[in-house]
Amino acid sequence: MSRTEARALLAERDALAAGLAEVAERMEGEARMAVGSRNAYERCGRWVRDALAAAVPEEDTPDA
Repeated sequence: MSRTEARALLAERDALAAGLAEVAERMEGEARMAVGSRNAYERCGRWVRDALAAAVPEEDTPDA
């Protein structure tokens, strides 16, 4: 693996970590406001999926 490839992987990892940290903050706030609410769980799941989709380039996702 070249240094350029390694740097690109580290940048992707950092972007994913930042996105997931933001999601964790949102989830904590949501949990405080709506403990046990099905809508809260659905929103949290959507935030996680959105963060992961934003962090993983489309060409890296497997075909369904």
